[in-house]
Amino acid sequence: MVKQEKSVHKKMGRPPGRTYRETIPVRLTEQAVAAVDKWIDRQREAMSRSEAIRRLLERGLACGTVTQVEANRAAAPKRKGGR
Repeated sequence: MVKQEKSVHKKMGRPPGRTYRETIPVRLTEQAVAAVDKWIDRQREAMSRSEAIRRLLERGLACGTVTQVEANRAAAPKRKGGR
């Protein structure tokens, strides 16, 4: 049998596509997950929960205004222990 001259190297890992800088694990309350799922159901296209969170984050950052939730957090007393 003839020996192959070229070696074939397969690339490992994910195929090229959309690139992300890093993975950021996030813990959400049941209410927040339910709200994200409800928002997904109202969209015209199907998407994953991760994609929905990315889009909602982009929308929130693009808005650039202080929301009522942020105003309430700023007015709330700080917790002991740095959290």
